[in-house]
Amino acid sequence: MGSMRAIVSIAFVLVTIASALGLVIARGVAVIYEANLPKEPPMLGLRGEIILEHGPGERALETLVPVTLAALALTYILAPFSSLSSPHNSRTLVAILAAIAAVTAPSALRVWGHILVTESTVAWVPRWGREISIPWSEVTRVTYSRWLGNGLQLRANDERVIQVNPKVRGFLAFLSFAEERLPDSCRDALKAARS
Repeated sequence: MGSMRAIVSIAFVLVTIASALGLVIARGVAVIYEANLPKEPPMLGLRGEIILEHGPGERALETLVPVTLAALALTYILAPFSSLSSPHNSRTLVAILAAIAAVTAPSALRVWGHILVTESTVAWVPRWGREISIPWSEVTRVTYSRWLGNGLQLRANDERVIQVNPKVRGFLAFLSFAEERLPDSCRDALKAARS
């Protein structure tokens, strides 16, 4: 039993070190190599549509955070060996790690999708799930917020919402494209997103 505990303890340390290293590398790639992505021209699809998507560093970072927290929670369940190993403290730590992993998971899924922009519509195309499409003529409200990476939100009257993160490749070109198609009442948010 003692050797099993030692193996699981070593696994906990290795998972922690590997996770921390992965997060640092992903953040470095996102900061160094992807800082100018919003200023770069967007990718174009086969039919001339604009495709806005996150870079690989941002995808790795957003995916590693909940995975790392979930792995740490699982490892801690299997090896409660630290000074926090009382049953109450173990449950509390695992609950905190699991809660943060659950809160960050939607962001991890969101970075794998992309925004598809045509002359007539803007659409959110997730890797998993249902596409949301709003014709430009049906966009009734646009808001911009830097809080929690919400970015630019395009809203229709029927509660459809498309979020465009300011970190995606071609974000500034998208703002110019949207400005030509949206009513004047929506332009303040576009100006705020430029700053």
